[in-house]
Amino acid sequence: MKAVEERLDGAGGLDGERMAAALDRAAVETAAGHEGPAAVGAEYSGLVAEAAPVVGRLDAAAAAWTVRIDADDVLVGDFDGIGFEWDPCDTYEHTDEQWETLLERVDFTRTPLVRVMLRANAYTAGWDGRGEPVYDWETPMMRRLWRILDHCERRGIDAIVGEWSRSPELGLTASDDPAWAELIGEFLHQLLDVRGYRCARWYNFINEPNGDWATEDGDRFALWRRGMLQLAQVLERRGLAGRIGLIGPDSSNEDEWVELAVYGVGGLLSAYDIHRYVQDADLISGRLERQVREKRRFIDRNDPDGAAKPYLMTEAGIVEGKNEAHDQQPRVRTFEYGVLMADFALQAMRGGQSGLIAWMLDDVMHHAKGYPWSSGEWKTWGFWNSSGDAQERALRPWYDPMALLSRLFPRGSRIVAASVWDDEGTGGAGPGTGGSGGVSVGEPGAGGVGGAGGAGPETGGSGSVSVGEPGAGGVEGAGGAGPGSWREPVLAGVRGVAALVPLDGGGRGWSAAIVSHRQGRQSLRLVLPQASGGADLAVYRCSERERSADADGYPAPALTLSGADAARGIELELYGPGVLFVTTAMPEDGPHGRQTASRQTTLAAAGREPQRPEAFGLSWGVQPFAGEGDLARGRPASGSISLHHRGSGPECAVDGLRHTAWRTRVRGEHEIAVRLDGLRRIGRVKLEWGEGCPSRYRLEASADGANWTAVLERNGEEANMRLNHLASDTSASGGAGAEELAFPTIEAAHVRLAAIRPAGTLGLELRRLSVYGPDAASADVPAAEAGAGGGGVAASPREASDPRDASDSSDPADAPDSTDAASAAGAPKGGGRR
Repeated sequence: MKAVEERLDGAGGLDGERMAAALDRAAVETAAGHEGPAAVGAEYSGLVAEAAPVVGRLDAAAAAWTVRIDADDVLVGDFDGIGFEWDPCDTYEHTDEQWETLLERVDFTRTPLVRVMLRANAYTAGWDGRGEPVYDWETPMMRRLWRILDHCERRGIDAIVGEWSRSPELGLTASDDPAWAELIGEFLHQLLDVRGYRCARWYNFINEPNGDWATEDGDRFALWRRGMLQLAQVLERRGLAGRIGLIGPDSSNEDEWVELAVYGVGGLLSAYDIHRYVQDADLISGRLERQVREKRRFIDRNDPDGAAKPYLMTEAGIVEGKNEAHDQQPRVRTFEYGVLMADFALQAMRGGQSGLIAWMLDDVMHHAKGYPWSSGEWKTWGFWNSSGDAQERALRPWYDPMALLSRLFPRGSRIVAASVWDDEGTGGAGPGTGGSGGVSVGEPGAGGVGGAGGAGPETGGSGSVSVGEPGAGGVEGAGGAGPGSWREPVLAGVRGVAALVPLDGGGRGWSAAIVSHRQGRQSLRLVLPQASGGADLAVYRCSERERSADADGYPAPALTLSGADAARGIELELYGPGVLFVTTAMPEDGPHGRQTASRQTTLAAAGREPQRPEAFGLSWGVQPFAGEGDLARGRPASGSISLHHRGSGPECAVDGLRHTAWRTRVRGEHEIAVRLDGLRRIGRVKLEWGEGCPSRYRLEASADGANWTAVLERNGEEANMRLNHLASDTSASGGAGAEELAFPTIEAAHVRLAAIRPAGTLGLELRRLSVYGPDAASADVPAAEAGAGGGGVAASPREASDPRDASDSSDPADAPDSTDAASAAGAPKGGGRR
């Protein structure tokens, strides 16, 4: 993807200078009373359009693609959810009717996570004659806070609670003043002990401490760190440590604070977080995802307990088009803002973040900068404005995709990868232009795959290797890639992610979200290869052209599918730009809908039995899955010397998480072995290499762990050619890439990669070692029917059984909207409701 950015920059595309100019123009137009948001919207459309010559046309003519969900490619093992900023208002008092409307809108989202901030002056009136603080827990601000937390407690919503900054009016002029830590300790005692709130999960000490609006001049990180250490001592002394976690650093647009926090206070933190306010280009290019993933991996590598700690985006917004003078974002009234914010959430999940807080719920929470508080001017960032006219009080367009993300990706979900592929075989752009072709390698026993722009040195036959010559094709990846693809597929302007949802009666449901910045009518096929049998599905479309809503104006399914077979593929349509959701969760007409089971049970066991909403229920359908999945996940692993701290051992290759890895920097040959759960029939392994990849290795199997049989071996010219390509690859996954190796079925209790020799000086990084039985469905993208440059594709037996080959060959774009997934209709019905 770095290469894509370079090519875009070279073509006059998504460069920061042009984006800054657009922002300046928008601010000038807004200040002058012109249509700033419209101008920025035109710039957004222009950015998407300008990417077309580089990465393919972004219109309906090119919009036929396949979305593949890989249930074994875990991005986040335990999701905390999508939520929003819900602060007690500065001064505004909601009427009872407005409050009921607000709670109803919150309930529809079924959000599991909110952030709630205040300052110490909200509960501290001053100091008495002895210098002791005078507390008042019933000020107007505190009553507004209790009202919010009461609802969080009723609904089982986790709250991040914290303070904006020090309170100079109380004499607290230093962020590291010990007196402030004592005030916070008393506040948390009131919160946890006196009032008994259990919804308060994390405490956030200082909002955006890297900014001059939050901390005094000087070494801001040192100030924040000293304040954190003092607060930790207060919590320990008062018996509050461990009852509420500390989250940080909460920095805004300075992600390097994550690194400082790991080294400076990592032992104090139970979760990491940042804020990001981004440009459109950060999202369209996928840059945000890569930045999130980079810090997720830094935490895992450098905090000994980092892999077990959540990493969250606790303020998310788009700065382009913002009126800086008044801190208002008029684009929240536009549909494109919803598409961009949905993409923001998807990239956060894909990068490994376990939760996201959208800024913000209701305009009236905060006064706008630069106006007297009596003016009635509010920060325009919310889903609505409670004090406005009828149009302002209505839900804004960005509520729909964010509410559905919160509702359909619940707490406790397992977030998994969903890759997007052009049906003509273009899996995204690679390094270079024109003559810089890619490499596509067919696996032994699985058939070869011809490269773009012509066949390689060998034709693709059963058990052969076919390599496209570099320089013989066009855009890297053109012509498709099947088993043996060495990059995560990325289609320009389109992104996807999925969630596996554990249910209280057993089994799993699932949801998928796809964002497209492309224009016009688009056809896609959604495939979940590991699915077995049919399931009833609800489909939501969020686009400017189409919005399905219920009688109260809340998002409703555009259609429902009965017994849809996701393994064969589901034909769908979307008008872009837009967001598409597919889920096994059906809306319930009656009250008391079920929530996610496993975390719901955990809450009940902890004494936090939530009262379910009296409306907006969800009934999750069970999706049967084929085979046993990854036989290596969570099994005991051993290996040669790795980096000397937790988060780099061999167990990290089989923990199911993409952002952890087995790493070694020692010269020489290495090995890694995994012990399966008894003697199993196996026929396939999947390897995902990170920044350090091998020049050769041997795959071995054993029934007893002592006598090993070589299954296949990689070495020589073939491996060197492949790995030279890998070393320069900067795919969306941020590493070398993944490979799938199929072989004749054998029985084994142990699997080993032996004689692994690093290709260069980086050592080795193996993010994923997965082992499958012969009947487990493949999650890899199939080869295209023909290469873009004329190179043919020799289909392997597995490719010949691709779901597209067995489906209805009619063009889904010609079908009416009500017949989405016609090929899936009539499939056997799935499990009953849970």
